[in-house]
Amino acid sequence: MPIDPDTWYPADAPELDVIGARQTRARWRHEGRGPAYVKAGARVVYRGADVLRWLEARRVRTTETADEAA
Repeated sequence: MPIDPDTWYPADAPELDVIGARQTRARWRHEGRGPAYVKAGARVVYRGADVLRWLEARRVRTTETADEAA
């Protein structure tokens, strides 16, 4: 399932599994890591644009992808 940048996803949304398991995301929040999120009371939501930005920042360029850009 693709992540829509204009959608807010609850912490248990299956779309977020691309960044890590639900338990991993919870640990990251506790450690202050992972993509930005909003917490309102006990509810946690992620904005799709923040998740996509976080993923893009971790993109690893290989020699093959560098050749494709040329």
